[in-house]
Amino acid sequence: MIGGVRDRASGSVIPDSWLLRDPSTVRLELLSGPLARPIKVVRLEGLWATKLLAGRPHDLTDLFSIRNQKVNLTEVREFFSESQGSSSRGKLRSVIAQVTGPKLYADALSRLRLGSPDLQSNLDSWRRFAQMVESAVPP
Repeated sequence: MIGGVRDRASGSVIPDSWLLRDPSTVRLELLSGPLARPIKVVRLEGLWATKLLAGRPHDLTDLFSIRNQKVNLTEVREFFSESQGSSSRGKLRSVIAQVTGPKLYADALSRLRLGSPDLQSNLDSWRRFAQMVESAVPP
């Protein structure tokens, strides 16, 4: 990574100094087998920030799939509040619109093979996820 992650649509940049602060060290399990050595990966706050800023349905589905991982969403919101302009705020607002609409919910459940959108457990999980997204996006 050189410099950070740039969102072309909004022109926003998430600097690598923020993304890579306190990285996690993990041993990845690939389809071909585990890596011999642990590697450093971006912390969850960085992953949430990049996926929210990208705002594509599959990025939001990825976040839904890790919704039970402990992440400091206050830090993500503060980062967006302090460092991003109005174009990124507009893009982040569109993320909230996607998460609160029915299409992404049904698509995410289908992609993750979680069953019917009518299941109460799915509805409850999605509501909690939507609250997480809203808490990560500045007003």
